[in-house]
Amino acid sequence: MANRVVLGNRGGGQYGLYISKPGFNALTAASIDLLFSSDQKAFQVVQKGEVSIANESYSTITHQDLGYTPIFIVSPRFNNPVGSSDLADSDWWIRRVSYSQTEVYVRTHDFGYAGTCSYTILRKRVDG
Repeated sequence: MANRVVLGNRGGGQYGLYISKPGFNALTAASIDLLFSSDQKAFQVVQKGEVSIANESYSTITHQDLGYTPIFIVSPRFNNPVGSSDLADSDWWIRRVSYSQTEVYVRTHDFGYAGTCSYTILRKRVDG
């Protein structure tokens, strides 16, 4: 029976928490076969900031190339739409450039909105 969870000495000078995928031994599994490893920097913040999105425009956020498409989290703060008294924080979307691992486009769904977005890019692959 495989050791699925190791807390402490994994061997080879590695100390921490390790959880393996089913069928793999947490003491000997490669990093790709671990569900969790305290050695990995999976959710380390790579970059964070704030961008402005002008009315009828979008903003491009450029980040370092990690060799994969990282997780991107955004929190919008849009102003009232032109000619409306309703706040429209729910009427927005983001678009990642699929052919680029270094850029994210942020824009509003309806060009009547403008505002700012706080964003965070994490050291974790979008695809797992």
